Amino acid sequence: MEYAHYRQVDAAVDKLYAQGKCEEAITLLQAALAQFPEYLFDTLWYQAFLYCETGQYEKAYTVIEALIQKGYFCPLDWRGLDPLREAEGFALLQKENERLKALAQSQAKMEHAVYLPEGYDADQSYPLFIVLHGDGGGGNLEQFPWYWPPEAVTRLGFVLVYVQSSQVLYSRNFGWLPNPSIARRDVKDCYDVVESQYAIDPGRIIIGGFSGGAIAALEVTLADVLPVRGFICQSAELKPESFTDEAVRWAAQRGVRGVLMEGEKVLPVQNEQEMMQAFQDAGLPYQFYVNPGVGHVVPEELAEKLQQGVDFIEK
Repeated sequence: MEYAHYRQVDAAVDKLYAQGKCEEAITLLQAALAQFPEYLFDTLWYQAFLYCETGQYEKAYTVIEALIQKGYFCPLDWRGLDPLREAEGFALLQKENERLKALAQSQAKMEHAVYLPEGYDADQSYPLFIVLHGDGGGGNLEQFPWYWPPEAVTRLGFVLVYVQSSQVLYSRNFGWLPNPSIARRDVKDCYDVVESQYAIDPGRIIIGGFSGGAIAALEVTLADVLPVRGFICQSAELKPESFTDEAVRWAAQRGVRGVLMEGEKVLPVQNEQEMMQAFQDAGLPYQFYVNPGVGHVVPEELAEKLQQGVDFIEK
């Protein structure tokens, strides 16, 4: 089957993996490589992941070795690779992997992309929605909009900005969680640039994201980095560094409102339950949306959930 864009391949493989059809997913990826050679790393790393998931560790090792030899670097700290750690040559691969990662980190910087609502007029002021990608797969400016489509936000009248972290995780992918202070700095730097270039209403700022980006969005909110009015966070399954009862009370006093979303298949999540209890105790208005039938993913009905969340925050 021919695909018009690699994002369709990615979605199809995700679906097969969720159904437990790993061999079919591997076959699909192998066929897609010829059509989308520019996604060589994404394709081969996903294959290595699936080989590990199915116990085919020798094949996984061969793929990872080929990637590193081509100058890519992989998330070798992933626990799924534990059976490979004693393999001959793995230590050397790891050393070269760290060298490549350090080189990429030395050149990395925060980047962002702005999308404007239809009919944008610089003589008016607009609400701003800041969106943060997850840590790891899809964690870049190119791929995250596949999962969190810009039109789901701009149709609500917001200026949208995607922020790409300056913290490198592995080739083509970035993250927020390794260093919260850098995450806060990146988001603040992005806001300062966007606010200087576009007609932004500082009283109507919403921040959101997925997974590591959702946790970072809570970090920015609770650390009072920006005048955030509300947050919409999908799969914020860890408490951010700044999460304290005092910080939550201060956010409530500032009028912050929030939305947490989570996939039904991973519930219950203790950290989320504890955060919501803290919100309730502090009087911080919040809503919790359950995405039926899915796990740790951005829901297909994201646009509908964002509409609900924005209405709740802005009412």
